[in-house]
Amino acid sequence: MDTSSFLLKQGWRYMQDGCTKLGLSYSEGMVLLALVSHGNINQEQISKESDINKFLISKIVTSIEEKGYVSRNINPNNRREYIVQLTESGKEKAQELIAIRMEWSRIVYQGLSQSEIDFLNQILNKMVKNICQNA
Repeated sequence: MDTSSFLLKQGWRYMQDGCTKLGLSYSEGMVLLALVSHGNINQEQISKESDINKFLISKIVTSIEEKGYVSRNINPNNRREYIVQLTESGKEKAQELIAIRMEWSRIVYQGLSQSEIDFLNQILNKMVKNICQNA
């Protein structure tokens, strides 16, 4: 397995394990992170931000709504869609997920100097640019 595949796989596993410890599926965790990052958004936007199929988003949002982490309200500007927002317990859960993500970053960057981290980020940003230009 090449290095980038290994890093991606291990990062995914780390987040999945963290979500499980918090009583969430990985997808539920990604939706909470999308909401904490982008505020009150509709389900289509959640789908784009979390990279989860829009047909699954409704099921995921229902699940985390039942857990008390989000609420859905009809968009006053478009009565055919719902705006999803984090509840107070959802904000707390999202902060726990952010802490897990930050801990993963700490593990990954452990032992690297700031200049090495900066150089790595320059390379990764070029790779992201390449992907965006060719996607």
